[in-house]
This record gives sequence, structure tokens and C-alpha cells, in this order.
Amino acid sequence: MDEESRETATAEVLVNNARGLHLRFAGLIARQAFQYKSRIAIWKGRKSVDARSMVEMGTLSASNGSHLKISAVGEDASEAVGALVHLFQTYREED
Repeated sequence: MDEESRETATAEVLVNNARGLHLRFAGLIARQAFQYKSRIAIWKGRKSVDARSMVEMGTLSASNGSHLKISAVGEDASEAVGALVHLFQTYREED
């Protein structure tokens, strides 16, 4: 395994929408995560879940104002984390 394929990246995000990390939002996150080769996890405290699984994300019970960490390991880890951070920063639910 070369150095590039072991790239790691992490970032902290804030859940900033009234309904928290609900299934529609989790679906968008999972769809984005599937675009990358890296293994991506979302953490709330000590609990981590696969960013490609809507169901697992639902178990985080991440309400509005929750602080989460996104971590990725793989050849495109920085790009993957950056894209998910952008999604958390720009997502606004429709009424």
C-alpha cells in the first residue's frame, strides 16, 4: 500500500437544521459518500457509523446543534471529507 492510499482526513461539523440528521439528509450524505473510494465514518462522541448507511446514521440521534466528526481513510480522503463538510454547511431542508 503506497502512502497516497493511506491518506486520512477529519473535520468537525455542526448539525444546523431544525430536524437534525433525519433520513432525507442522511440519504444525501450517503449518496455523496458513495462517490468516493475512501472509507468514511461519522462520529458523535465515541460512536461511529458508516457514512454510506442511512440506517446507521439514524442511530446517532444527531439533533439540531449536535457536533459531529467526519473521518475518512483512503486515496481520496481529503476530497471526501471536504465534500461532506460542504454538504453539512449548505444543507437546508425544504418545508
